[in-house]
Amino acid sequence: MWLLVAMCALGCHTHESRLPPIGDAPDLGCPTYLDLEFNGKESRFDPGWTGRTHGVGLTDESRLSVQIDECEGGCRRCKFHGPVRGDPVKTPVINQRCLKKVSRICASNDDCGPNNVDGPCRFMFPPIASRESTTCTIAYFEPRTGPGDPSPVQGFIDLKTGEADMPVLNIQLSVSIGNCENCEDDPVRLDAMPGGRCSTSKAACDVNGPGATEPVSTSFDCAPPAGVSTIVLGTSGTSTSSVVWKMDGSRPRCTQMDARTKSCWCGVCSDNGLPCTSNKDCPGMTTCGAAASSTGLPWNVANNACPDKCSYDAATQRGKCVSTVPAINGRPCFPDTGTIVATGGSEVNKEGYLVSQLANLICMPSFNNGEPIPMIVDGIGGFPGPFLFEARFRVDPRFGP
Repeated sequence: MWLLVAMCALGCHTHESRLPPIGDAPDLGCPTYLDLEFNGKESRFDPGWTGRTHGVGLTDESRLSVQIDECEGGCRRCKFHGPVRGDPVKTPVINQRCLKKVSRICASNDDCGPNNVDGPCRFMFPPIASRESTTCTIAYFEPRTGPGDPSPVQGFIDLKTGEADMPVLNIQLSVSIGNCENCEDDPVRLDAMPGGRCSTSKAACDVNGPGATEPVSTSFDCAPPAGVSTIVLGTSGTSTSSVVWKMDGSRPRCTQMDARTKSCWCGVCSDNGLPCTSNKDCPGMTTCGAAASSTGLPWNVANNACPDKCSYDAATQRGKCVSTVPAINGRPCFPDTGTIVATGGSEVNKEGYLVSQLANLICMPSFNNGEPIPMIVDGIGGFPGPFLFEARFRVDPRFGP
């Protein structure tokens, strides 16, 4: 269902940059692009406090390409921006699409019909299915506003180690209520050849999203239900460094009925409902705590849905509810005390290619815009609430177009 993201105006915690700016001696004989292939099986996406949407995320083999702007001498440390289109031979499926009609490939808003009716034109990942919350989500890259480079992805990478910083990583989610269609009977996935059929519309389709955690095969050719809510994730500042949160006195009080005596990992700013971890994340004299939602009721915030306790393993950084209620016993959870860690890292794989594991902990915003369906999404997933993610990518430097 969910994914990774916008500027940290949302009060999210960010990494401090580990890589200094590029020096004064650029090397012009370096790679010109980076092709990133997502490894869903070794990644982790745990959004929300109810635990019902933990374990969902990007589909396996999702791809992203960025352009290298400059490198230091020796081609070790490079600056990049993106997304850009990938190698057409290696990555035949084009992920630059019209947001309101994702089967439509585009290069600009002008390609999305008269008056941009099917737009805007955005780089995106294939539809993400969640049977638990009955949603179909498109994660897409939104250009940043303001002065400077509008690219949604901007950062630095060490091409020897895979260590990376992304001071800008702007992803938004378009969430639809209803299951993603399956792309059925496609003989070869990810080849841009529509050899299958969408399960409902019967349109020809190519499997683009094999599904990392759901037994489905999604496709850009199989339109998701109409989007009902858009959410901005505060993941700028994501890097290969680990992030640690500690439960202490600066954390806000929970507002969920059964948890009001506890401190929460996340809260909302009292003046605007944007997510926060402490008062310093809220502007002016406002506080990180209980604010009214668009319905006039407090935002429903907790750490977990465990009626008894969350048994959290510090070694694996995973928790399960311990409860006499069968439907809740064993459900994933975040703890009420201690620390939680999103583990980043980088390595040169035994096969010789770079691996970067991007990690962050953020407070995921609410979907609640006053309408009943987004409020249901909040209730199922537990939003506002913590979002721990560890996204693992194979990184392939590329020369040429």
